[in-house]
Amino acid sequence: MDILLYNSDHGELETRLKQNMPSIEALCSVEKCRELSWLMRCFREPGSLPEAIVLVARDREELQAFTNLASRLEQLFVILVLPDAGEETIALGHSLCPRFITYHDSDFQDVVAVLTRIAARKSREQPGSGGELEERL
Repeated sequence: MDILLYNSDHGELETRLKQNMPSIEALCSVEKCRELSWLMRCFREPGSLPEAIVLVARDREELQAFTNLASRLEQLFVILVLPDAGEETIALGHSLCPRFITYHDSDFQDVVAVLTRIAARKSREQPGSGGELEERL
């Protein structure tokens, strides 16, 4: 399974994410992106998209910028990391239709757990795997 990890934060948040990267990279192929302009360009170009994306919104302004990608994000399993639990922030985050929402103060074990379930589900869906889709997220 291919995932894209977008995180423009270079501080403590990035450190906590890096601590969980070995767990995530053991499950799937991870492409990392740190620049919003690259992310926007990637999503505007035709072609294959990753199966899942982890979007870490640095602040509400960056979260607002993600709304420009909403139509393409509908095709993906989106995990959204919000900067705060404010009512407006949560409403804006839900406008992106993510499958999972967490917050900056997370230890990101929840993100690893969700990606583990997605990877397991994808492996069961593979032709010839012998298993039916037994569990839904």
